[in-house]
Amino acid sequence: MKFNANAYANAENFLHYIEEQLIPVLGNQPALLTVNPFAAHKTQEVLDTFQANDITVSLIPSGCTELVQPLDVSINRSFKDILKVEKPDLH
Repeated sequence: MKFNANAYANAENFLHYIEEQLIPVLGNQPALLTVNPFAAHKTQEVLDTFQANDITVSLIPSGCTELVQPLDVSINRSFKDILKVEKPDLH
């Protein structure tokens, strides 16, 4: 697990996830990965890493998260709301 100083996702820790966790699990097999249009998911370095490892990326259009990522809308959102109350300095 890797975090940055403010505990928010960014391109650096997303790239770390891809290289250290996702790619080893895929075992050199082609893959399709669906992600939201968060800026860290679309940096040139991230896209180049996907391409070099035969990972095709499908971006979820803005405004459609609740349709294709129900955990983000239910469980994750509730957790983030609790975290905001408990740790308001993280914003």
